[in-house]
Order: sequence, then structure tokens, then C-alpha cells
Amino acid sequence: MTSTEHVPASLSEVPTAAGRVLDDFFARTVPVATAIAPVVGDAAGLVADFVRTGGKRVRPTFAYAGWLCGLSSPHRRPTVPDQSPADALRVCAALELVQACALIHDDIIDHSDTRRGRPTVHRAIERHHRREGWSGDAADHGIAGAVLCGDLALAWADDLVHGHTPA
Repeated sequence: MTSTEHVPASLSEVPTAAGRVLDDFFARTVPVATAIAPVVGDAAGLVADFVRTGGKRVRPTFAYAGWLCGLSSPHRRPTVPDQSPADALRVCAALELVQACALIHDDIIDHSDTRRGRPTVHRAIERHHRREGWSGDAADHGIAGAVLCGDLALAWADDLVHGHTPA
């Protein structure tokens, strides 16, 4: 699916279109993370699942609306090349990854056990640590892993903004 197939015809279509951009992005990036090491793939999968489950995609909708408003502004600088709707949507979808980073890290700071009715990322990693019987403190491992998952979401946001995705 090409990025132009995601372009919404109206603002009400932005949440679904942004979700499709993210799904395509995860379909290409999670396998690459898994090829690095299974544990990296597991972390990538946690981030993808976190972003996919929940949220109303309000940020991409507001950002896309702002982009549309900017197109019609009489004060728009004509020397700046126009960004395509597909590029704008990709940048708007990346906001969901920035938000995921913030929420994952916030859940650690707030010692939250759940978000959107599911275990927080640090609690999910903590539980996995316990199930596998790994050495060390499970809670510390959960926090460290979740910090890295949040950082991965932020790095992926940058990749998505710049169009860097595996083929």
C-alpha cells in the first residue's frame, strides 16, 4: 500500500488513515527489530501494540487540520516547497509515537499499573521477567525496559517523520 492510498478525503478520515500509516510502519519495522534479536523484536512489538490499542488519534487530526489551514494562509511563504498530503499525514501519524513515548515514561513516573485497561509497558515487562525466571529484580528490569521502549517510540517518530522505513 502506498502512502497516497492513506490520504484522507476529510478530517473525519484522519484517525483511520493515521492508523493505517502506523500499521504499515510497524509491519516493516518490527520484523527488522526482531532480526536484530528476539528480545528487541519483543520490545518493538510492545511499542507497536501500545500505539495500536487505544487513543482516538486526536493529535494527528488536529495537526492535519493545521496543515490544511496553513495551505490556505495568505501569509504562507511561497519559497517553502509544498508538502504532499501523504507526507503531512505521515508526520501527523508520527505524533502518536511521540505521545506513546510520553505515556510510557509517564506511567513509570506515576507508578501506574494499567493504561487503557491493560498493564502498562513497565508492568508487562516486569511480568515477563518473572514468568521467564530471569535473574535480577523484575521491577527494575520492567522500568529499564520500558524506558527503552519509550525511547524506541521516539526514535521511530523521527524515522516516520523523515520517511525512513525498511523496504
